Amino acid sequence: MSYVIELLDAVKAAHAMPSYYRLAKVMGIRPNVISEFRSWRRFPDSQAMARLSELSGRPLGEVVLAVGVERILRDEGAPPAFVTLRQQLRAAWVDQAAA
Repeated sequence: MSYVIELLDAVKAAHAMPSYYRLAKVMGIRPNVISEFRSWRRFPDSQAMARLSELSGRPLGEVVLAVGVERILRDEGAPPAFVTLRQQLRAAWVDQAAA
């Protein structure tokens, strides 16, 4: 699963939002944009990344880095270094969430 999807799901759950529609409204974006994020047709822009950082409590730098890695994975296939980086980011996020 992608970092963006995991982050969207975590924010939705942490704030007990009943739907992605509600998440979109809280983020100040159109509901169809969440669907585009989830399908990798679109990635969060700077404002959406800042809002996701704020809502999730994740550092903005982590969110920006992870979104950038996912863009590279989508656009360039799966360069091994970026696959590894994505795995490291996911592991760090899971470890912090468990703490």
